[in-house]
Amino acid sequence: MRLKENATSDVLSRMHPTLKEMAKQNQVMEKEIEYHKDQIAQLENDVKDLREEVKRMLLHPKTNVRLQVFPELFKYETKCTPDMDIVLDIPKVKVLPI
Repeated sequence: MRLKENATSDVLSRMHPTLKEMAKQNQVMEKEIEYHKDQIAQLENDVKDLREEVKRMLLHPKTNVRLQVFPELFKYETKCTPDMDIVLDIPKVKVLPI
């Protein structure tokens, strides 16, 4: 183990200073690349979550702008199920007395 450390330190001491600096910069760049890859993956997950949230919000009646601005035009009424009673409001024709 000691022999390996001595050999490594001997080789490093003989290296040109610009090579040492370049090796340090390469290590820094590798760490930055890994950091940015992690950030990109996190941001992609955030974008996916936000898109799903936008889809949910578009379907929600309280976020429907048309319904909020013109509620009388865009009424959402419940659908009739087979067990519901239906009352029809059909106006009857009244004959005017002559």
